[in-house]
Amino acid sequence: MRLLRFVGWLVALPVVALMGIWLVQDNSTPVPLALLGFPVGSLPLGIWLLLAFLVGVLVAMLASYPVLVRLRLRERWRQRVPTGDARPRDSGAARHP
Repeated sequence: MRLLRFVGWLVALPVVALMGIWLVQDNSTPVPLALLGFPVGSLPLGIWLLLAFLVGVLVAMLASYPVLVRLRLRERWRQRVPTGDARPRDSGAARHP
């Protein structure tokens, strides 16, 4: 499984890099950008598009990180717990004398 994942990344990274280069070459018109009224600078449109894509990917990764950590912790906990459920189930009989 690790080898398959490695080969997938080995194929995907150059393809994505070539598509990024192609995007920058096809959209080479300089575009000035202002964020919240402050001038950021003038770069080709392709660069702005790549930067926006990368920021979106990073935000998505950061947003999914807490969920992934919780799932990993839950899986670790399940591997440590014996076959049965670790929490005793209360049938309610003790509450009603």
